[in-house]
Amino acid sequence: MINKILKIDWILMLAMLMLLGTGMAVLYSLSLAGISGEATGFGVFWRQVIFASVGMILMLFFAFNDYQTLRKNSTPVYFATLFLLALVLVLGRNVRGHTGWIGFGSLRIQPVEFTKLTLIIFLASFISQKKMELGETGRLIASLVLAGIVISFVMLQRDLGSTMVLVGIWLGMTFVSGISIKKILFMLLAGCVVAFFGWFHLEQYQKDRILNLVNPSSVDAKGAGYNVIQATIAVGSGGLIGKGIGHGSQAQLNFLPEKHTDFMFASIAEELG
Repeated sequence: MINKILKIDWILMLAMLMLLGTGMAVLYSLSLAGISGEATGFGVFWRQVIFASVGMILMLFFAFNDYQTLRKNSTPVYFATLFLLALVLVLGRNVRGHTGWIGFGSLRIQPVEFTKLTLIIFLASFISQKKMELGETGRLIASLVLAGIVISFVMLQRDLGSTMVLVGIWLGMTFVSGISIKKILFMLLAGCVVAFFGWFHLEQYQKDRILNLVNPSSVDAKGAGYNVIQATIAVGSGGLIGKGIGHGSQAQLNFLPEKHTDFMFASIAEELG
């Protein structure tokens, strides 16, 4: 056990603890000001304490165990992921336009967040094991079908952002698997064609979110573009050195929507620079 502890990358560990501590300090200050939709802002803070503690325990567990265990169990993990995603479609809660949450009392979890990790584990195992059995094209098609099943479940949840992340994970895993430049160019071309025709099948609010990336004020500065504009103001308001913990006007006065989740980065930038 001592030898395993000594082998831990302590620079990486300290960097992670500093990031975690920074996030928790700003979240505590946001809780003092109150968080909309919560009976008490500190409920959010203490939930994050629980999540952070569970995350630390899992990190140590996997650090002290052979990663080959994940490789051997990647297929059951894949099917367990599909089961969770299917369960969301049946029992999930609709939150801000998409059904991606499962609630246990006051605790809510979003299975797609676990899916992002399990898809990486499964694809890494699948591609490495099938490298000798399947040709490059066969491996590419098989991995696309298997990843596509997972992505389809997430698309049914109407979660465009997570869908794009999962597609990016599949693309990244196939790129690093050593496929030829010719097939990479073909994939990029096919992706552009799919994106072009897929645009016409998106809901209007999904189109607005994509357009907001380019120019938030071009859609509706007080509607669809409001969140991004307020986040930009928060980051600019913090400047180089920040306003100090508990003194971020945009976040503390609730001008910044989703200040403790989607726009946590903007909250940190405003208070710490």
